[in-house]
Amino acid sequence: MADPEEPTRSLVGLSEAPRPTPAGPGHPFAIDDDRRYRELAVVGAGGLGTVLLARDARLDRDVALKRIGPGVDQDAAGARFLREARITARLDHPGIVPIHDAGLSADGRLYYTMRLIRGQSLADLARAATDGAARLELVAALTAACHAVGYAHRHGIVH
Repeated sequence: MADPEEPTRSLVGLSEAPRPTPAGPGHPFAIDDDRRYRELAVVGAGGLGTVLLARDARLDRDVALKRIGPGVDQDAAGARFLREARITARLDHPGIVPIHDAGLSADGRLYYTMRLIRGQSLADLARAATDGAARLELVAALTAACHAVGYAHRHGIVH
């Protein structure tokens, strides 16, 4: 049994002894939901939603924030958007972007956040591959995408 006088050792190495955690109004975890994400730039848009680069103030990281796009009927698209977020959140595969959070913004728009993936899309890489050798270099990325879609299919999801 551990000696109660001995300092506690953290399993993650963050502290050698217990320390009180400030949880007052200035603490990052106390940031309310309406101020948690700061939108920085639009990174993509589709028929249902817009994807933004956003800053998560609680966890001090950049995320991708997807929300129902402007001009889209929130009520009509809401059920589909919720279904998309929930299905994606249940899929655990290295080729499927994980969902971090979901909610309703102060202006009443549904959103969810995901890991931010930086880089070029496979479509952009394919357009830039002008010869056979360059196209062959894309086979591994295409195969990885096929594995992710196959994983979703095995779990009853058709994209």
